Amino acid sequence: MELAREEAILAQERKERENHTLVLKMKIESEKREEEREKNMQEDYEKRKALIEEVHSGQDKARQMMTAKHAENKAIRDEVNKELQEAAKRRADELAHE
Repeated sequence: MELAREEAILAQERKERENHTLVLKMKIESEKREEEREKNMQEDYEKRKALIEEVHSGQDKARQMMTAKHAENKAIRDEVNKELQEAAKRRADELAHE
């Protein structure tokens, strides 16, 4: 009877050690998963940050191109207006000489 009781106590202690070992393994695995999750979140954050910077850079370039195009168009309009005014003045001078 005493032998059976000792075997039961030993079996219970062995089971507790196995459970403790399993708990430690599960904690380690949980920490690894958490580290991997944080790493993935950081990588995603960096990718999104790079994409946002790229979009803003593209917007800035587009804004600069539009500004340059507006300036070019204004220069052309000014030149055309100047030529039209000169032509109108020449015509008025020609009509005045006649």
